[in-house]
Amino acid sequence: MSIFFNWHDFLDILVLSGLFYALYRTLRSSGTWQIALGITLSALGFGLASLLQLRGVGWIFSNLSQVALLGMIIIFQPEIRRVLERTTALSRGLNRTRALPLADVLAESLFALAALRRGALVVIPGQLPVRQWITEGIAVDGKVSVPLLLSIFDPNSPGHDGAVVLEGARIARLGVRLPLSHSERLPPELGTRHHAAMGLAEATDALVIAVSEERGTVSLFSKGIMTRMADRRALEEAVAEHANERPVLDRPVELKRPPWRKTAEVVGSLAAALFFWNTIILSQTELREISYTVPVEFTKPAANLVLAEAAGGQEARVSLEGPAATVNGLDPRQLRLLVDLATMGQGRQTIALSEQNIDLPKRVRVTEITPGAIEFELLEARPHTMKIKPQLLGAPPEGFRVSEIKVTPEEVAVLIPDKDYKQAHGQLLTTPIFLGNLRDKTLVYSKLIAPPGLQAADKRLPDVAVEITLTEAGNGKKKGNGKGE
Repeated sequence: MSIFFNWHDFLDILVLSGLFYALYRTLRSSGTWQIALGITLSALGFGLASLLQLRGVGWIFSNLSQVALLGMIIIFQPEIRRVLERTTALSRGLNRTRALPLADVLAESLFALAALRRGALVVIPGQLPVRQWITEGIAVDGKVSVPLLLSIFDPNSPGHDGAVVLEGARIARLGVRLPLSHSERLPPELGTRHHAAMGLAEATDALVIAVSEERGTVSLFSKGIMTRMADRRALEEAVAEHANERPVLDRPVELKRPPWRKTAEVVGSLAAALFFWNTIILSQTELREISYTVPVEFTKPAANLVLAEAAGGQEARVSLEGPAATVNGLDPRQLRLLVDLATMGQGRQTIALSEQNIDLPKRVRVTEITPGAIEFELLEARPHTMKIKPQLLGAPPEGFRVSEIKVTPEEVAVLIPDKDYKQAHGQLLTTPIFLGNLRDKTLVYSKLIAPPGLQAADKRLPDVAVEITLTEAGNGKKKGNGKGE
């Protein structure tokens, strides 16, 4: 367990506790807490497998983790959407001056419908928009009144099976279809109307009121919780509180939660935050040492200097130390020791290798480099003109021989050390040209093969056009139609 030294750590843990508690409440209200519990148990299983060094199980979890984040975003998309919408919807709600009249009218109308055993469904939006969750419906603009609501939910009315959506103290739409709940929190005897009310209450912060035509009861749905309304006064208070942006009812009247339940949830959220924080801090502070074999690369030297061929292809063993999470995330293929030649002069050089020669993340340091120094030679590159020689491989087709070779350009200006120039006999070879594939007169484009110490006098070495003419063996006459291939 890590030791806390300053108030930043306590504040960090308190904020994490609040986030975990809000996440728990959201998952609990939406009925998806079982999925979250399964993911948590899987994560604990992965931690146990790592602790016991179960490589097979660890391999499966490591590969599944690559798609786990995408899967969680898809699974918990509604919950994430609710959290984001709540952060942006700050001023939506009903007009407070109309709250109490609206509450009176709704309570009188809905309890009258319950007495008549007529089903009804009324939606009072909160701060979050409900448009993306509802479908169909008929746009109207009528003031909420008892006669209007009774006529809408009359069994002979075409819109009585759908929901009524309010805006302020007016009816905006009727005959609206609501999303069905995917949770298992409702009793099985409740029908589609109650599941639709719960579905919208889970997805938004709207207040949804449902009237059961079979039981003649009025139920209120808010924050994924159903509450049975005992009388008109209870419904009036609930609607008034919702219109004034105060919590409606955080728990059902029928099922009272033990007083210790909320304390246990808060303590559990605090424990989860403490465990999460401590795990992250340990992963960031636990040191790990690892070694890699990395190549040694050289930057371009000063003008008229080239690196001798023998210096290429060098490697060094580098030992690194740093936080386990950072060190484990290193890609050894991107590590390299870079030697700057821009300020070095001609001749044999010896340079010590250190942290300055390798680019590393913060808080990762080099503990050892083997070998600790490398030797190389910088040679003066003098201007020379080198002839281009085609590199011909194989033999011409049977019955033919090479009668003429024309190279364009025939020579090229380069910068090269004198000894390399002499060793190459003043010639540059092209890439291989296979004679067995040629017919008649053929034009082939080739690259130049440059030794390591050679530099082009211009920006780069040119491509070479090689024209090869074949003739029949024995008669000395050219064979061909004059067209290049």
